[in-house]
Amino acid sequence: MTGDNAITYENCNNKKESHIRWTEIEKYPKILRINLTRYKFNIESLTKKKLTHLVEYQQVLNLNTIKYKLISVAMHSGSTTTSGHYTA
Repeated sequence: MTGDNAITYENCNNKKESHIRWTEIEKYPKILRINLTRYKFNIESLTKKKLTHLVEYQQVLNLNTIKYKLISVAMHSGSTTTSGHYTA
């Protein structure tokens, strides 16, 4: 995330470039759903480009004192962000 897409940090009100975005969890839910948005937005053309690099993940996610077990994965197959199918 660069330029206009850079993250604004609340504690210093500055924009900084980043490839990672995070959310702080105050109360852990019983079921945690995580969605990876796998596209890059071009602010000049207002278009999205699908990212095709491999994402590796583990079967168990440890967050402080709670563990989440992976129960499903949905994947998009298609060459663009506006067409294709999701499979689980």
